[in-house]
Amino acid sequence: MPHDSSLPLSRAASLSLMRRIHAAHSAAALPVLSAAAPLPPRALADEERLALQRESIVETLRRERLASPRLSLVEFGAGDASLSREAWRAAAAGRFCVVDRKLRAVGEGGEGGEGGEGFRPRVLCADVSELEAEELCDAVEPGEGGTVVLSNHLCGRALDESILLSVDAWHRSSPGKLAGVFAVTCCHDGCSWRSYLGKSFLKSCGLDGAVDFEQMRRWTKMAPRRNAPAEGRARVVREASRLGISCNAAAQLGSQCREILDTGRALYLQALGFEVRMVQHVDFRVTADCVMIQAVHRSHIDGPSSNDIVHQSQA
Repeated sequence: MPHDSSLPLSRAASLSLMRRIHAAHSAAALPVLSAAAPLPPRALADEERLALQRESIVETLRRERLASPRLSLVEFGAGDASLSREAWRAAAAGRFCVVDRKLRAVGEGGEGGEGGEGFRPRVLCADVSELEAEELCDAVEPGEGGTVVLSNHLCGRALDESILLSVDAWHRSSPGKLAGVFAVTCCHDGCSWRSYLGKSFLKSCGLDGAVDFEQMRRWTKMAPRRNAPAEGRARVVREASRLGISCNAAAQLGSQCREILDTGRALYLQALGFEVRMVQHVDFRVTADCVMIQAVHRSHIDGPSSNDIVHQSQA
């Protein structure tokens, strides 16, 4: 009888999967490059950490030469639109659209709210899983230089759905119209086999089907967390004991699962003509969810790439 993918694997099956994950990560996962700026030698307040994340994402747009008034910028999971507002202040785009199920304090009439200083994005209050490509296109004022898509900690399946929606909205009709995708990933345990974009990559690595995917999804919750040692986290201790490995090894297994899932997403975009990389955009002490998928369409690449200023790291 086939295994019910909603249930955890047996210990023997889990150990077999763990070995295949180690092999797949070593052979096929994209390296995580470091572009994290040094931190000041003091503790950071929460608002400082949030500001550093926004500034780093906008700096990434500049580095990739995708900061221009000729571009339109769409932010998924925008919340209070603070990331788009930061991009507006940096003149990273000429037109903005913010998308979220429940936008907070963006301002009346689509204005920027407190501190917006004239920032007036188009606002689309919608669940990305229910949006159609045509609906998204109608909401976004086109930029002559194309459209850039941003998301910062858009959870689980919503990230896959937003990437697919963006591809359908701008890329399929005119390759290059979707200039870039910049997505800081998180909440991999909320991914869905139905919507996950990297199925073919997993299959090529010997990680085939919903059963392997569901266990990997669960294991991503063991990845290291900021200010939370592995041996002090009940979930990690419990699974490490079941597998007969150390708590640190269990946390590393969680990281490998996350990086494999993100590699599948990045390679989906690579197959569509994007240059892709995975980058640690801020220090781990700012946020444990510090890996960004960067995808720039080849038609928008001119001159040396950002590989000139980032270096490989075991993020």
